Amino acid sequence: MTIGSPTEFDAVPTGGSAEVPVNDFIAAAEGTQVYARSPLTSAGLEFGFVGGRWGGFAVTADSFTLLGSSVYYMVVDKSDGSASVDTADTDWLDTANFAHVYKITTGASSVTALEDHRTGPYGVYGAATTAAVGDVAGPGSAVANDFVQFNGTTGKIIKDGGLALDTDTALAANSDAKVPSQKAVKAYADVIGGALVTHSTDTANPHAVTKTQVGLSAVPNIDATKRTLPVSFPDGLPDAGYVYFDFICTYDLVFPASLSGTAISADVAATSTYDLVLQDDGVDVATMRFAPAGSTAAVVGTPAGFTIAAGSRVRVIGTTPQDATLSNVFGGFHCTQG
Repeated sequence: MTIGSPTEFDAVPTGGSAEVPVNDFIAAAEGTQVYARSPLTSAGLEFGFVGGRWGGFAVTADSFTLLGSSVYYMVVDKSDGSASVDTADTDWLDTANFAHVYKITTGASSVTALEDHRTGPYGVYGAATTAAVGDVAGPGSAVANDFVQFNGTTGKIIKDGGLALDTDTALAANSDAKVPSQKAVKAYADVIGGALVTHSTDTANPHAVTKTQVGLSAVPNIDATKRTLPVSFPDGLPDAGYVYFDFICTYDLVFPASLSGTAISADVAATSTYDLVLQDDGVDVATMRFAPAGSTAAVVGTPAGFTIAAGSRVRVIGTTPQDATLSNVFGGFHCTQG
C-alpha cells in the first residue's frame, strides 16, 4: 500500500495462495460492508444484508421479506443499530434518529431497483450514531408559503402543514387549507357586524313575521292610527253647556267627510233638540244632533273632511239649556292620527 493513499490496496500476488491476501483485504473493509446487500441471502423478494459492527453496536446479518410492486425505505436506528424496512417514509425522513441505507423498489417477484444511500450526511457511513439535540429533519419538497407542522411527537421531524396564509377579507376560499390573517378576520367580522347592526335597527319587519307565527292569530288587527274622541255622561242628565271633553291634541286629528264612523247615543231619549258641538280652538267645526224623542245623534249637514292640527284645543260642548230627559250619553267622534 502506498503511504498517503488509503484508498489503494497492495497488489494481490500472483500464484500461490492469492485468496489469503484477498480475504485479508475484505476483512479490512468489513466496517464499510455492514448493512450492505448480501448476495448470499438475497433472492427474489428476499433482501438480505451483511452484519458486523456499526457505531459500537454488534449487527447480526439478517434479511427482509418484501412485498411485490412496492417501494421500501431501509433505515438504521441510531440508538441501537437495528435495521428495518417500511413502505412509509416516516423513519426515512427522521434523519435525527435514523440513518439511510437503501431505497428498494420491487416488481412482481423481485427487486427491480436499488438506490444506495449509505454514504452522505444521512447515510449509515456518514451519520452520527446518536441524534443531536435540536436537529430537525424535513421533507424533500413542500408547497411554497405553507405553514410547517411537526410530524409525530419527537419534535425532530417537520412536514408541509398543508395550510397557507389567507389575507382575503371576504374569506371567499371557504377552505380548510387556508388560515386567515387577523386583519382579514377583523375586516370580515366588521362587515358582518355592520350588517347585524343594520338589521337590528330595521323596524320594517325585515323577516316578514306574521302574527300567526308569533301566536297572535286570534288577536284582531287594529289600526293604531285610528282614534275615537269619547263622549260620555253616564250619570243622568248632562248639565247645560256641559263640556264632554277638553284637551290639547299632541298630533293632527283627521276627521272624515260627514263624520263617517262617529256614533253617539243616549240611554234615555231627548225631549227637545240637543246638540253636541266639536270645536277647534273655540271654532265650531262639526255638530252631532239628538232630535226630539231621539236617542241617537246624527251629523248636522254634510261636512267635508277636516283636520285639527297638533297643538289645538279640542272641545265637545253640549247645548244650553239642559234637555229635560236626555241622559246617560255615550259614544264618540271618529278620527285618525295624522
